[in-house]
Amino acid sequence: MFMLSVWLAGEVCVEVNQKCAVDTAGHIIFQSRLNQVQRDIVVYVLGVLSAALTQILGYFFGSSQSSAKKTDILSAELDKSKG
Repeated sequence: MFMLSVWLAGEVCVEVNQKCAVDTAGHIIFQSRLNQVQRDIVVYVLGVLSAALTQILGYFFGSSQSSAKKTDILSAELDKSKG
C-alpha cells in the first residue's frame, strides 16, 4: 500500500505538472526521520488528496461538465419554445 499511494500521488501531480509537490512528498516520506506511524499518516493524506484531485479533474475535463452544459442548452431551448 505504501508504494501504491506514493505512485498515485506522483501520477496525479505529474498530470497537473506539479513536479515540486512530488519532490517534496518524496523528501518527506523517504529522507526525513519520520517513524512508521507518521509515514503512514503522510501517505494516507497524500492518497486522499490525490483521490480528491482526480475527482475534480474528472469533473472538469470529463463527462459531468459536458452533461451540465447539455442540460443548460436544453433548458434554454425549452424556454425559447415556451416563450
